[in-house]
Amino acid sequence: MACEDEDGRPIDGEERLRAWQAAQAILKGRRALLVFDEAENVFQSGGRLFKLLSAAKKHKGWLNRRLEESPVPTLWLSNAIEGLDPAFTRRFDMVFELLTPPREQRRALIAKAAGNLVDNRTLEQLAAIDVLTPAVVTRATRVVNTLADSLPEPQRPQAQLQLIGQTLEAQGHGPLRHLGANRLPDEYDSTLIQVDSDVVVLATGLADVGSGRLCFYGPPGTGKTAFGQWLAERMEKPIIIKRASDLLSKWVGQAERILPSPSAKPNATMRYC
Repeated sequence: MACEDEDGRPIDGEERLRAWQAAQAILKGRRALLVFDEAENVFQSGGRLFKLLSAAKKHKGWLNRRLEESPVPTLWLSNAIEGLDPAFTRRFDMVFELLTPPREQRRALIAKAAGNLVDNRTLEQLAAIDVLTPAVVTRATRVVNTLADSLPEPQRPQAQLQLIGQTLEAQGHGPLRHLGANRLPDEYDSTLIQVDSDVVVLATGLADVGSGRLCFYGPPGTGKTAFGQWLAERMEKPIIIKRASDLLSKWVGQAERILPSPSAKPNATMRYC
């Protein structure tokens, strides 16, 4: 279903619904499948300040009946379902959430999109960033290739990474160097970890079960954090590192905003315990 008219002007949700209904009538009885991409502009309402109803909610009864009785199957594709009324949701025959692909699949997709501009090490770093989509890499690669005549070859990989990083930062994901900060160095060797268990068996069991609670203890520098990073990479799971000092400082900061200062009330410090 198009999102623009024959003159290239954008059309709103109501116009797209009318076009969908027309396509249903035209294709009735034929072997066909409709795809309604960017469906959120039909189902999501406007801001709460103006209480704007979505196109779907304006015609809720009509759309409910169309979803139940439409003769031609339709794939409704959306980046978000927060604005989808439960009445609409239960009228879809099947609902699927498409999750971020595993790292190996992301690596293959990014390698194809990046062309020959990235080496294996950089490719592994990019594949470890689960918020990075192949489309971002493809656009960065296209820009660099367009500027190939005026951009020296040694500078092209760095230019591509800069474009990728700026896009991710603009999307609210933070700088590229921070997103890949938790990746293990290439020379890491799990066999050097001094533990009395088989770490490979441990990682395999955790991957099969999907969850677990582990306690690592030992002197600083013995590889506790790195071992956790290695487990996360083996399980293809993101790792979130929080130190006790980070959690305590955040809790104390919140308490200081809520509770009166000790100077104002002598016993106030007891409330922090």
